[in-house]
Amino acid sequence: MSPRHLPPAGAPLSATDLWNGVAGLLSPDKAIEQLEASLRSSLSVEHVFLTSSGRAALAMILRALATLSPRRRVVVPAYTCFSVPAAVRRAGLEVAACDVDLETFDYDYDELERTIGAAPPLCVVVPHLFGFPADIARVMTLCRPKGIFVIDDAAQALGTRLGDRALGTFGDAGLYSFGRGKGVTCGSGGAAVTNSADIASALQAEYARAERPGGAAAFKELAATALMSVFLRPSLYGFPASLPFLKLGETEYAPDFPMQRLSGAQAGMLTGWQTRLARANAARSAGVAAMRRAIKAPAPPGAPPCIRFPLVCASREARERLYAAAQQRRLGFSRMYPSAISGIPEIRRTLNGQRYPQAEQLAERLLTLPVHPFVSERDRQTIVDLVLQAGA
Repeated sequence: MSPRHLPPAGAPLSATDLWNGVAGLLSPDKAIEQLEASLRSSLSVEHVFLTSSGRAALAMILRALATLSPRRRVVVPAYTCFSVPAAVRRAGLEVAACDVDLETFDYDYDELERTIGAAPPLCVVVPHLFGFPADIARVMTLCRPKGIFVIDDAAQALGTRLGDRALGTFGDAGLYSFGRGKGVTCGSGGAAVTNSADIASALQAEYARAERPGGAAAFKELAATALMSVFLRPSLYGFPASLPFLKLGETEYAPDFPMQRLSGAQAGMLTGWQTRLARANAARSAGVAAMRRAIKAPAPPGAPPCIRFPLVCASREARERLYAAAQQRRLGFSRMYPSAISGIPEIRRTLNGQRYPQAEQLAERLLTLPVHPFVSERDRQTIVDLVLQAGA
């Protein structure tokens, strides 16, 4: 068997990117100012706050919004990254869930209207899962008359635009992630953005309380990212994938995460992020288009630059058969989130045992296929052939 082992997701980092990280380590203020300026310009936003992770950005936004309203409920999709409800809890707020559409992965809008109508929440979080754009304009239309804030969660959708606007900029506030499996990476990191002066003022107060990592911590992060950039390559990924203690691909609900600022080293590694992102997203879009032509998957239309290509299998059993075959061939398939968020014990109590059938089906039937820049045309054909043979 070939030693080639595809990671489920990934964004390349070059030696130049790592060298820029060293420069950022030595001149952190300059690196951070330059990254803030480039994000403001590229995204057409007035205010940018760089954080240690996307979930830290979301938690800071939520804390800021909570100073502007007495409401405390935060509506999130019942099927989403566990970091979303974790950020709600980290902000000291209450998670409220809404079921999703099985084909678009967006909200079930009939249920969303009922969820926000009975008792208007503080805000609704709108993630663009895997990079497929949610109908955030519809969410805004529903929420505006009720004074409900909308958070545009583009953690998985940096670089995707609707018309002339970037995802992440449609809501009252938005966020991005620079984690290792996202569109462009510096190992970890995130950004909160807004065009609202009131929200920016509240965010600034939260940001002022967040620490910036010291030199030793920043160096450690840089070294870890350098190792990641080497072992993310398919010729070497099999080594870290074989180490259980790294917990690669595992989903954890961990609301006690650090809320810090981005380090200068991390900001430095994002120098020239627009060029890197455009190149990587072009490869992802090509991969999504090829998968859609061959597999005809029940996923949202179009070919946005998704970080993963979702495939909803006919049943849990069909998914497990396909996943086992892909694992044997080291093709980078992933089961993604293991349950609806109502399956998280700490959240289940808050939701009073309410069920979310569509989200539960996704948790049982969804696989994601790799479309990142390390996937070759030969890899892609192997993936397509396996899916078609399995008839999942």
